[in-house]
Amino acid sequence: MNSNIERFALCKRIVDSYNFTLKYQEKISQRRVPNMWENHLVPWAGNVTTAAYNKNIEDLAYLLKNPKKHSMLWGIDNHLCKERNEMSNNIIKQVILNTCYSIGILHFPNPEHPRYSILIEEHRNYDIEKILIRFDDYFGFTIDFPSVFNDEAGLPCSRGLIAYRAAHALYFLHRMKESLPNDTDFTKLRVLELGGGIGRLAYYAAKMGVAKYTILDIPSTALIQGYFLESALGENTVSLYGEGVNPTRTINIIPPEEYLNIGKEYDIIVNFDGITEYGWENAKRYINHFPNICSIFLSINHEYNEYKVQQLYFYERNKFKCLGRFNSWYREGYIEETILAL
Repeated sequence: MNSNIERFALCKRIVDSYNFTLKYQEKISQRRVPNMWENHLVPWAGNVTTAAYNKNIEDLAYLLKNPKKHSMLWGIDNHLCKERNEMSNNIIKQVILNTCYSIGILHFPNPEHPRYSILIEEHRNYDIEKILIRFDDYFGFTIDFPSVFNDEAGLPCSRGLIAYRAAHALYFLHRMKESLPNDTDFTKLRVLELGGGIGRLAYYAAKMGVAKYTILDIPSTALIQGYFLESALGENTVSLYGEGVNPTRTINIIPPEEYLNIGKEYDIIVNFDGITEYGWENAKRYINHFPNICSIFLSINHEYNEYKVQQLYFYERNKFKCLGRFNSWYREGYIEETILAL
């Protein structure tokens, strides 16, 4: 985004969408069950959401461009917020290496091998540029790391700074790709993501050429998603809620209240680091309704909270089948599950 005029025009659209969503939520408030993220973000996102609610375009444009001036992205994209949790370049590199192991680009070191420690060190020092070339070939497009915000941090490479969550998004894209049939035509693929972070996975999916990508998320997070995706992909690539469906725009952002209104419009639903934080009632509703939308639900989530994803489908074996449940390469303590609707 090259000028303040363009940024202000985008923020005007974001403001209109945000307030449209709030009015919609007010109408159906009796049927809504807020999740923990809505309660969590209220104190953290106050100045951002206040600017949006009051239609203060200039303030909102500044806050969205400078996320380290507030705490809205704490727990969502930590290195971009004021209380940022710095991820060392070694940690980011390990996420990239884990993706390589999962794809099969690099041999996974065996601790029983006499050269195990040497192999580990060799991989830690492996040229990131060579890995990215292999990723280009695997995903079918040129991987990049757009700079949208001021004062970003990450692992430097010739294509930009690799943020911790950007590295995660590439792994998620790989797992989504592997969860679909081998003959999948990605130019016709329709994806629904429950909770989208700042939109990094949607960005890479759009670069891969998917036909339709919809993020379902709460209004406060949608503020940053709209800003990031329009800035990174270019003007008029995203339909914000309230703007109507535009077939020329790959990405749509909608609120959670629309979920039960969705029919057979998608090929896969994905959820990463989210559904076990939404509350049992919300999570059960997402799982119960997904067969009305598509046949595949890919989940990568932790089991730290009161329930785990398995509990949402395990006792309804006439309705769901788990195609696989295993430790994730993505992050220690996370479980991957591919659920099939019968």
